[in-house]
Amino acid sequence: MGQEGSERDQCPDSGHGAEGWGHDLHGPDYQQSADAGASAGAGQCGAGNKRPSEVNSWPEYLKFRDGFARILDERFYPLWWLDDQVRSGAFRLWASDKAAILAELKTYPGGAVEVHFMAATGDLAEILHISPMVEAWGRENGAVIAAIESRPGWARLKKDYFVYQVALRKELQ
Repeated sequence: MGQEGSERDQCPDSGHGAEGWGHDLHGPDYQQSADAGASAGAGQCGAGNKRPSEVNSWPEYLKFRDGFARILDERFYPLWWLDDQVRSGAFRLWASDKAAILAELKTYPGGAVEVHFMAATGDLAEILHISPMVEAWGRENGAVIAAIESRPGWARLKKDYFVYQVALRKELQ
């Protein structure tokens, strides 16, 4: 994984990494700074990289595991759980040399299928470059919608997405 604070680690919300797609993966200690990294990822996406692709191999996941681990709130999603989701194939992995995305297909009781972006880590521009491949996979597998549950900064970057619901939380301790 890249060093903390490097160009590779610019995030639209934290300045600490492009990590962050995923419902409840961020804990209360994950600092938000909505404007940090707003211009991150400028530059040529994919330059010098292998072509991003769906990989689903444990060794490829391990290259990005530390980045995924940094975004987990272990109270909700321990790292062993994430590892199990990848190993079992419940989460699919797309990766290039500089970024990775985990996603799943979610079927609702009414039958609608959603491609759900669970987490992303690495270079922001590369994440944005990879995400249409995940959407295409969803379409090929019957998904009628794609969802990213994460920090507000992603809404500014993913202009073709719309805000659907808001989660309100209160720490009880």
